[in-house]
Amino acid sequence: MTIKTFLVAAAGAVLPLAAQAQIGAEAQGGKLTTWVALGLDRELSTRWSSVTDMGVGRHSDPTGSLNPVKRTGLFVLTQDFVYRLRPHWRVSLSGGYWRRDAYQDAPPYEAEQPNNYRDELRPYARLHYDRTLGRVALTNSLRTDYRFYFTPGFEERWPTPFEFRLRDMVTARFPLDQAGHRFLILSDEVLTATDAYGPAATRAPGQSWSPYKLTENRLSVYYRRTLDIPRHHLDCDLGLMYQYWRETQKTAFNTSFNLMLDVIVR
Repeated sequence: MTIKTFLVAAAGAVLPLAAQAQIGAEAQGGKLTTWVALGLDRELSTRWSSVTDMGVGRHSDPTGSLNPVKRTGLFVLTQDFVYRLRPHWRVSLSGGYWRRDAYQDAPPYEAEQPNNYRDELRPYARLHYDRTLGRVALTNSLRTDYRFYFTPGFEERWPTPFEFRLRDMVTARFPLDQAGHRFLILSDEVLTATDAYGPAATRAPGQSWSPYKLTENRLSVYYRRTLDIPRHHLDCDLGLMYQYWRETQKTAFNTSFNLMLDVIVR
């Protein structure tokens, strides 16, 4: 799961400026994937807000079967604290845990023990710029990920123990009714990264980092239905994501389609 988290504006007076969006799905492997997430967004003050997200992903085989729930993919838990600097600017400091199952590219696909899944701790930060164009809410988000990888149970560091990743995402929210209960949300995110090699990783002689390169593009379309419940708002999002991605150590790109559902309580 980014994982990628999308944030609610802290101040009620400027809340309409933020292109509030979905809890972004993560690259998992497989040609067809599913992503289900729950978010809790809460205003702490006129400038501060808290965003807690939890997501679960499953996916098909890397080749062959297109069953989108056949294999375990991801579990993600993240916490964001968002501060509104100015009417159009927000900054967030965040952290999270990722558990990603590992698979081989060829049948029978199962990864060899003991590294059948990877634990990840990730602090990250984002800078958001919010604008409106007529009734359309626009947000541009620049994010830095610091990814620390471990073998199952945090026993040892993963063969590539660290990755630095830079991400830029543009989101547009289009209202579909006058009441503000139905929206079409479009987003596109570009990701670039470099990995640090550990002692057990395969690498060229004298090379301690993988080349810094484009690793992924995520293009998404969502339909949002907003419901008013006592003292809260409930956002229900149903979407489809097209992912064009690769691992930093590889040159070939993969393509995936993600079926996504998230529910956000605000």
